[in-house]
Amino acid sequence: MVPPALSKIDATEVENVNQTNQDQEDICHRRWNMEVINGIYISDGMMENADDIDKHIIEALRNPEINKQTAAKLLKGYIDMFLRNESDDYTVKRKTALYKLVDLKKNPYTRTNYLNARKALDESHEGLEYLKDALLEEVAKAIISKKTPRPLLLVGSPGSGKTSLSISLAKGLGKGYAVISLSGVSGTFELKGNDQGWKGASHGRIIETFIRTESLSPIIIFDELDKIGKDDKYGKAIDAFLDLLEDDRKVEFVDDFLTLPFDCSNAWLIYTANTLEGIPEPILDRLRIVEMKRYTLKEMERISERIIDKMNREISPRKLEFDEDAIKTMVLKRGVMNYSVRPLRDAIEKIFSSKASTFITNARLRTQKVTSSDIEGCLSLPNLQIPGSDGALTKPGMVNAIAVNLLSGYLAPLEVTQSESEYLSVYGSCDDVMKENAYMAFDLVSSFIKEKEERKIPPVNINYITSIPKSGDSAGLATALAILSECKKIPIDPKIAVTGAITLKGAVLPVGLIIAKVYGAMMQKAECIIIPEGNRKELEAVLPQIEGKVEIRYVSSFEEAVKIVFPGIKYKKPVQR
Repeated sequence: MVPPALSKIDATEVENVNQTNQDQEDICHRRWNMEVINGIYISDGMMENADDIDKHIIEALRNPEINKQTAAKLLKGYIDMFLRNESDDYTVKRKTALYKLVDLKKNPYTRTNYLNARKALDESHEGLEYLKDALLEEVAKAIISKKTPRPLLLVGSPGSGKTSLSISLAKGLGKGYAVISLSGVSGTFELKGNDQGWKGASHGRIIETFIRTESLSPIIIFDELDKIGKDDKYGKAIDAFLDLLEDDRKVEFVDDFLTLPFDCSNAWLIYTANTLEGIPEPILDRLRIVEMKRYTLKEMERISERIIDKMNREISPRKLEFDEDAIKTMVLKRGVMNYSVRPLRDAIEKIFSSKASTFITNARLRTQKVTSSDIEGCLSLPNLQIPGSDGALTKPGMVNAIAVNLLSGYLAPLEVTQSESEYLSVYGSCDDVMKENAYMAFDLVSSFIKEKEERKIPPVNINYITSIPKSGDSAGLATALAILSECKKIPIDPKIAVTGAITLKGAVLPVGLIIAKVYGAMMQKAECIIIPEGNRKELEAVLPQIEGKVEIRYVSSFEEAVKIVFPGIKYKKPVQR
């Protein structure tokens, strides 16, 4: 390796020596007072203005832990910026950050890390075996290939354990980690730093993670990717990930404040999101997507026991003892909405708080029993019963649909009357989707009656009773049955509750939160609940808890539901002339 400015004689002399690169570097140092570090020539003159930080950085880049080519570019950029540049536009901030970055070491994945991670995940989280396996598969592959695990995207409902599981993984692996919340982050500068022209400019949160964890191989958890800001006034924040997710670009990641390349390829990136909606396709293409399934009720019962044990330790030597039925009741009342752990934890905390007064007033008391009736009393919902929802729907055109609020399901009766006008009218606090399904239900019944009786039905008024806001398409089947009831003047049994979405052809589609709906309807004394066939598998998880308490009927079409609700229905045939 010969400096380009050397004379032909000097260059020939060096070539004739035919020495190793180290010998050639020694010759450069002796003859031209130049030192070669990663292919960069540094003269004694350059070092005259160097301070201790400069010398430390240059020395650290002699045998760097980061990619060699990146280290060479980093060194060259540093020399050009701080040694050859006579202006003092650089800041102490930049040199201090580089000073810390060049000292970082890799922390490779080992078999011991793998075993410790498995233990940590099992101890901290109940169930989710498929997700634990997905995470550990990447660790195992990294150990064998000696590469960094590929980026992951964990998708699941809020409170399902995405972030906490990732943190447990990082702790089990013995890795430094950082959680970067992306909710509302609207500019690339938050992740990639500010340009130095801005007042108070600094490096971004990605580089900060390496500095704070003091590692070249941290685990960076980017939380709530789907909530990242969309404002592009200062550059779209999500575009910063394009550099991190490409193998050839993450090796030379450039923070806009440091303006020098840095090797980020050893960091394991784990993203979380509640939904894939709104995440750009180029980002999704570069991630392994793992969708989080819901906890089973059995898993939620074990999670409840774990939370109870933790809270009992906090109030020791006092203790609350929950019986088996109490835990099952609590899970059904708080864990069936979206299988999030948060409502369950909140419920347990509420129960502990309700029992705290007894401990205070009776200082000698050490143990209290918690029964199913205690749970019912403590976690009782606001009274959502309204006129007609208690089994008093006896007139044609009335039916009990099932709705959900933030905590549980409840009966939401609706009524239909024939309209005096030429148009269908929809009343009640409902959104556009619900109104659209009301029109769809009317068209479905119109087609049904036309096929059976060869007649048209008049327009109707549809009233979704109560002022509680309602949304979605799950009342479609109930609305269609109520319209048919009004048209045929046949009342629907008030002990029947109905949920299900419909199509114009009469197919019944599955709906969300079915367990909450069934449990809520059952608590309000419904005796027969009609639900979509598509929800059968989901509901099977709780059948043992509700068996004998309510009859569940599954339907896949409107006509099947008609046969259940109107078992003796007859259709008037048109008179043949």
